[in-house]
Amino acid sequence: MAIWTPGEAVLATDSKVTLSGGGAVLPAEQSCKIRTSGRFFYAIAGLYNHAPTGFDAWRLAEGAIAGATSVNQAASRAERRIQPALEMALADIRRRDPPDYARRYAEVWLAIWIAGTERGDPVMAGREFLPGRTVAREFPGASGAGAKGEIGIAIFGERQAIDSAYGDVQAIGRLVEAKGPAAAARALVELEIAGEPEKAGGPISMVRIRTVRTTTGGAEWIERGLCAGPR
Repeated sequence: MAIWTPGEAVLATDSKVTLSGGGAVLPAEQSCKIRTSGRFFYAIAGLYNHAPTGFDAWRLAEGAIAGATSVNQAASRAERRIQPALEMALADIRRRDPPDYARRYAEVWLAIWIAGTERGDPVMAGREFLPGRTVAREFPGASGAGAKGEIGIAIFGERQAIDSAYGDVQAIGRLVEAKGPAAAARALVELEIAGEPEKAGGPISMVRIRTVRTTTGGAEWIERGLCAGPR
């Protein structure tokens, strides 16, 4: 989950990684899904790596984000680094194992969300890599969610249980308003873990960024899960 309000932004993830190869589903692994690069936090869901083509989304993102001067620039740089390598990896998967490609990557390839502060306020930007197009999202943005004090919400990765329970983003927005960004994000990730245990699993990792002009502002880990301390 990526949730943004004018004074607070939260990234929350599970830790389960499902793998496949040669048409078979391999035993799941656990991994930290929120990492740091420079002054930014970032989370990735989807196809992280593909050994035959050398694709490694985490490595590419870290190198792109580290030197960025803004969250939006970091997202744009990550997009330019990741997209061509991701397309090569997906083409190889589709050639080697068409059923696996159709089952896992026919709709969504990968999503990355980046969070940080600008002029003391929390900012988030994401890229969703889909077949045939890449969707750019920004909180706050020039238009849409987050543009005029609205709540910005993005679900990246597994979402079937969340969609079944809430139906639309407006319902999730009401949850955020009632519970606050952090509690809502935790509840939604827990819902997905309970609803799709074959695809999602704990522990949960959560980071929160608040307006730094407050005495409690700045970035803080709410739950580290499997994530190590800042590098």
